[in-house]
Amino acid sequence: MCIILYFTPASVFFPPLLLLSLTFLFVHLSVAVYAGEQGAVTMFPLFLLDHHMTARELGFWNGVIAMGFSICGSSLGGLLLAQFR
Repeated sequence: MCIILYFTPASVFFPPLLLLSLTFLFVHLSVAVYAGEQGAVTMFPLFLLDHHMTARELGFWNGVIAMGFSICGSSLGGLLLAQFR
């Protein structure tokens, strides 16, 4: 069965339109994720201020806690990449 799958053209398994548009879809998904992340980073502090969080608490959560999660996520991503490469 592996030999049959190896010699079968990809268009049998994937429609040609899908093969051509995968890059298009990936680029648009990446842009949407980046835009959502930027929106969350810029709007979330304002949301917290509107809900009666002090500037000191906001600085702590946005500075210390968010950066801690960022460092942990980057470290975990690096470990996973090194392990499964």
